[in-house]
Amino acid sequence: MEFEELVAIVRKEFENIKDGGKLLITVGCKHVLKTNLLLLQFLLNEKKLNGLYICVDIPQQHVEKLLKKYQIKSDKLRYIDAITGLSTLDKEFADNIVFIDNPFNVKLINEAIRKVQADGVKRFIILDNMATLQFYSTEISKFFKFFIKSLREFNLSYLMLAVDKTRHKETYDIIRPFCDGELEIKREWVELMEGI
Repeated sequence: MEFEELVAIVRKEFENIKDGGKLLITVGCKHVLKTNLLLLQFLLNEKKLNGLYICVDIPQQHVEKLLKKYQIKSDKLRYIDAITGLSTLDKEFADNIVFIDNPFNVKLINEAIRKVQADGVKRFIILDNMATLQFYSTEISKFFKFFIKSLREFNLSYLMLAVDKTRHKETYDIIRPFCDGELEIKREWVELMEGI
């Protein structure tokens, strides 16, 4: 399989998801970031959509550097960074970033989404790695139900969530019923993402 075939699979999956739909991306833990970069390349460069990237695993500074490295346009991307405050990195404030200090506080995440969405622009949302939230609380089911419910008030094009369904089956089992579709990124496909 060539890289373009992988992009075609992603494109087809998005055709099957209605506007405002939720897509669960299942991928091995080691490949969540690469998969998110593939999605961002497709959504930002090809579809030219506006987006919101919620960082609970990797700080915004690192994501932004990777986007530049792989020439993924980020001018239409906003961030909610819930992890930098827990790291040794300094917060680099900018107009396109909202920082929160607790990645598992859904009310803070909801308030941050409200700030970002105040302009009324329709955006996709990527929450970078759902399984990371298990490190902050055991109540992922409660968090996710409230999170999905709270998103109904926002003007979304898509919501994408990544999880390793083998290593984090409990998280997968909680999330899957709330999603409209599932795209499994196979291990051999990841090799095609070397350029991304």
